Order: sequence, then C-alpha cells, then structure tokens
Amino acid sequence: MHNFRLPIETFLAILLLSTYCCVAQTILTQFDGDIGTGGSATAKPTYRDHPDATAAANGSQVVEVTGQNVNVYSYDGKLLKSTRTSDLINAAGLKAEKVADPRVIFDPFIGSGRWVLACSCSDDFLIVSSGSDAVTSIWKGAAISQRSGDLTMKPGFDKNGLYITEFAQQGLTYAGFAIPSADLAWSGSGNISLKNLGRFEGLGLDIMPAVDWNPSKQACDPAYFVTRSGPMQNGANAPFAIVVHSLTWTGNTAKLSEAKTVPTSFEYNTPVEEAQPGMPNIRGMESHRTFSVQQVGGHLHVLEACGPSARSGEKHDLFFWLDISVPEMKMFQSAKIYSATLGFLFPSLAVDQNQNVLMAATGVSPSQPASVYLFSHLARDKRGTVKGPVMATPGTAAYAVCNNKSPVGWGTYTTVVSDAGDLNKFWVVSEYSNSGSPCQWFTRLLQVSLAP
Repeated sequence: MHNFRLPIETFLAILLLSTYCCVAQTILTQFDGDIGTGGSATAKPTYRDHPDATAAANGSQVVEVTGQNVNVYSYDGKLLKSTRTSDLINAAGLKAEKVADPRVIFDPFIGSGRWVLACSCSDDFLIVSSGSDAVTSIWKGAAISQRSGDLTMKPGFDKNGLYITEFAQQGLTYAGFAIPSADLAWSGSGNISLKNLGRFEGLGLDIMPAVDWNPSKQACDPAYFVTRSGPMQNGANAPFAIVVHSLTWTGNTAKLSEAKTVPTSFEYNTPVEEAQPGMPNIRGMESHRTFSVQQVGGHLHVLEACGPSARSGEKHDLFFWLDISVPEMKMFQSAKIYSATLGFLFPSLAVDQNQNVLMAATGVSPSQPASVYLFSHLARDKRGTVKGPVMATPGTAAYAVCNNKSPVGWGTYTTVVSDAGDLNKFWVVSEYSNSGSPCQWFTRLLQVSLAP
C-alpha cells in the first residue's frame, strides 16, 4: 500500500475551489443608479424621501425608473440618457400632475421588444416605447383608468398579452387589466390601442400578474393573477392562503376564471419599523402587497412580505417564498426567510430558465446601515431551502431623516428581474443607505448570475 498525501497547497486549492463552486450568487457587475437630491427641515426632497425604484434590462441596456428620473445605462454602468419622469409622461401625451410608484418592464413580445412604463399618476397611465433602444425611442401612452391608485400599478406579461393590476385608494378597490400584445406595438403617428382592453373588477387584496418569458406559450395556456387571503395590512398570527386567478384568451378577448385557493402553513403579522444605527427607525414594509410573481414552466413563484410573530419570539420583518405547481394549484415547496438580527424590507424575486431562484431585499439592523442582500434557491437544492442572506452592497451611513419625519420612508421597492438578453441572468435594483445627508437616497443596480 502507498501512503498518499496531497501537498498542503494542492489541498487548499481544492478546498477553495469546492467552496467557490457552492457559492450560489455571482455578482457580474454593480453600480449606483439614480440618486435623490436630498431635503431639509424646510425644503422637501425633489420627489420623496424614497425613490420608488424599478428597473428592467433588454440585453444591452438597463432602464431604471424612479419617481424622479428615467435613466438608461449601458451594462458597464455608463449613463446613456436621463429624463425627468414627469417630462417623459408629458412627452407621451399625458398630464403628469403627480408621479407615484412608476413600474417599468421590458416586454419581448410587443413587436420586436418594447419598454413599458405603468404609473399610478394623475390617472393610471400605461406608456410604451417606440422600440427596444431606450435612448432613441419615443414614448406614447394612455390612461387605462381614470382612477389614481398611488399604491402601484403592477405589470406582468406573457407571449399573449400585457397584464396590469391597479389598486385605487378610493373605495379600496382592486382591478386587473389584460391587453393583447399586438395592440401595444404602435408605430408612426399612432398610439397604443385600448380597443381590446379587458377589465376585471373586485379582485382581492393587492393582486399582481405573473411574468412568463416562455416564447412557445400557446394562446390557450393561462396567465395568472396572484394575491393572498387574510388581513390587508394589520393582523396577528392570521393564517393565509395564496389566491390565484387564471386568465385565458379567445382571440382578442380575455376571460378571468374563478379564484383557486392554495393553502400555506404560514401566518401573517403586521410589519414593524426597523431600527438603523443612530437615526430614526425605517418604516416597515407595506406588506399588504404581493411583491413578486413569476411563472417558469409548471411553477408559479410568489414572494409575500410579513411582520414578526411575537408568539414565535420574532423581532424583525421577514418574507415568504412560495412555489406553486400549476395548473394543479398545489404547494410544491415554500420557505420563511427570517433573521434574528436583520429586518428584511421590500423583497423581490426572479427565476431563471432552470428554476433557479434569486431573491433580494433591503436588510437593516441597529448596527448595520440599510444594505442590499441576496438570497437564492437552486433547482438542485433540497426543497424549501434558501441560501442567504449574502450582503451584496453594504450601506455606509445611516439614512438621515428630513422634514422632521419619523419613521423615515424607505425603498418601495427592491426589484429583481430576468435579463431579456440572457434569461439565466438577473438584474437587481434596490435603495441602500450611502449618505448621512437628509433624504439623499441612493439606488444600486446589480447584474447577478446563479451559475454554480
């Protein structure tokens, strides 16, 4: 027999390689996006004390939209174009009397690919670019409702159509909209068409449409609108279920099914304010909102936010990941993501074409300024397991309040989206704390891969 021993250098190299191969998230690039201009005790911020950030990517450009600006970046972080959000809305033929909670997506099924902006503004606006180049494109739009929700219009899409949900503060009503993709591919002197707009009233809580990138999807295959049961915002140890509506097309007519309920093993609790170092607390997340829904194959992935359970001894805000098998509407796997030391605010997810899931959220504690954290579940992982949190972008200073406001506003929202140029990569946009000047908020853009 031979007594075989590895040299220590070789052993360490193998150990390092094996450790690296187990790392789920690889950050390919990251850079600062839009930055707030700050405020004071007497002067208001240009937009708000938080950015309402969202982003999408088409393979060569990243478009970030905040309530303040619409910025176009190259993949290496170069700012290619910046337009005030209100100016873009006005140029699209609409009237930006106010701007609230703008949402942007890149929809590859509108023509050869278009950018779509939804905004709970003076009315609830839908705006579509003239092409895939966000630098040279012009934008046109229409009000799909004469209501103004403030609490977001949420866009989703699949090969057959674009889907929007709306929350109107007047009467606390929820509606869903469906528009065939072809009606949005405007050209020349035309505009988006609402002639085949389907509208569905009385949907539950803060319902959200799914994103589905499948280019082979058939016209008879359903799209999904998802929400949860239970209390809207305030509750204590309240069991909840996921509620799913299916939408199908017959020609240009959309039909929404009766809701199906998928039980969960979780309970809902009211979110709490989260402490940051030496400053007023950060506002807890508005957890009546469903934060992410994406379909990949026979799986519907959902993120729901929640506050801590005093009965379980929890202290911080948390969130749930739920993976539902469709069309059976059965829970395939789920997980509660909680930390004894960090509060997690405004979570989001996206899923690559191999069923690998990337999640992101703001994490904050009395000793850690608000930072960007990543979480992941690879398809090969044990069901219901989530890796993380992994700090991707550290906060450098506590976020200072202005106008004597406490708690200070935060986020709305972190956004994780698939990269339309490579559906196995992701982009993340999130607020993080990078200045002690009052209400000078920062956003961070990250491109991430989950290749093992």
